[in-house]
Amino acid sequence: KLVFAVWYIPFCVRIRGKLLQVAQLQSLAQTSVSHNHLWNAGIKEVTRHLKLNKVFQAILYMPTKIIRPTVTFKSYIFNCANLNSLPYNTPKTTGLRKMTPKDIPSALAVTNQYTSQFEIGQVFQSEEEFSCWFLPSSLSTEGDQVVTYVVEDPITGSITDLFSLVKMPPVNAVLITAIVATKTPARQLLIDLLLCAQEEATTGVSTMSHFGLRRDIFEEIFERSPVDNVSMYLYNYKYPEVSQDKVVTFHLFS
Repeated sequence: KLVFAVWYIPFCVRIRGKLLQVAQLQSLAQTSVSHNHLWNAGIKEVTRHLKLNKVFQAILYMPTKIIRPTVTFKSYIFNCANLNSLPYNTPKTTGLRKMTPKDIPSALAVTNQYTSQFEIGQVFQSEEEFSCWFLPSSLSTEGDQVVTYVVEDPITGSITDLFSLVKMPPVNAVLITAIVATKTPARQLLIDLLLCAQEEATTGVSTMSHFGLRRDIFEEIFERSPVDNVSMYLYNYKYPEVSQDKVVTFHLFS
């Protein structure tokens, strides 16, 4: 019986122009299990594996503030029963559709261009890596758990914006894992996102404000989550605390 697991996902971030290989740490534990000692043991083993692969920095998200974080994000939720409160009830953005494998080169380019504008921004180094984050896994036995939508320019055919959702079947909800808004107004893209989430047969949408968008855009549409703040720690790398609008990172849940 599995009661605790800790794992890492390697990726690259650009910090003030410098590329840095990091690992995003994640864990899973049964609520009835006191996992402090398990966490310590798991972290030691993960650290050993990272050092063998010459990765010496990590990113960790925590709902509690333990020391000074690199950045603090706000956490938000949206109840899909409140869709009538939105200004329109069908997606408004021209060219909005689900992403396909042929969109990968253009979507990769616009995503890296978007994240390069920020002090801390995630960098995708290959089409294969980008596909792993934004396309459904062929190994999934529960259907498409990852759904990514793109906005295609009707004139040039290039991708200008995208957002990605991960389904959470046990709670019939979705988590927003990525938003890239370069041409479509961010507020409009968020509203279209919520309308698309409803099409995925979900009752709720949750997110953090770590996509480089202004906080007031989220607070106009979403409600604050019971877990109000989420702290991001950059482990083993000294960096001053920055505001959330200067950081763009994405989530990958395996």
